[in-house]
Amino acid sequence: MSEQKQTKQDKRAAALRENLKKRNLQRKEGRRANATPQGSEATTDKTDKGETS
Repeated sequence: MSEQKQTKQDKRAAALRENLKKRNLQRKEGRRANATPQGSEATTDKTDKGETS
């Protein structure tokens, strides 16, 4: 049973790490090119997640 729990935790940790990597990459891209074609999506992402948390 403990092995099964460990694998579940590992999968969750890996997913969280991937999400962090993606978010950091997007943030870096946004800083590099301030005028991004993504428009509203980029701005809402910055205001919602960046300022509140």
